[in-house]
Amino acid sequence: GPLPDFLEMRGHEVHRRPPSLADVLPGVSHVFSAGGSFLCHAALAAGRPHLITPQHNEAELNLDMLAALGVGTAFRGVDDDGLRNRAAIDAFVRNHSLSEAARAFAATVALRPQPAGDAAAAEALRGLLAQDG
Repeated sequence: GPLPDFLEMRGHEVHRRPPSLADVLPGVSHVFSAGGSFLCHAALAAGRPHLITPQHNEAELNLDMLAALGVGTAFRGVDDDGLRNRAAIDAFVRNHSLSEAARAFAATVALRPQPAGDAAAAEALRGLLAQDG
């Protein structure tokens, strides 16, 4: 439809295909999503506070985890005139404790040595294959 073109004409960056999170997350201050596991973990590792509008049980669990860490909060409901939605988003963006907690958590995670995920997965598969002998 015409919405992407309209947004681009208004000066907004529009991604026609999902961009790489590694490219996007360093350039944003906050994340707003449906709360999927991968995006929740990526935002957490990047030190970005997260506003989640959960659509299913997995997202509720992710929201609970991020809220317990003090780095995420829920966005629930839609109102007719958008005023409550705007107030909720403004409150999220202005909540500096969420941003501080997210940055602190990311700094802690960054100190932990992490093996490359592909190498760890390949090693696990080799171990399983060796067991079948």
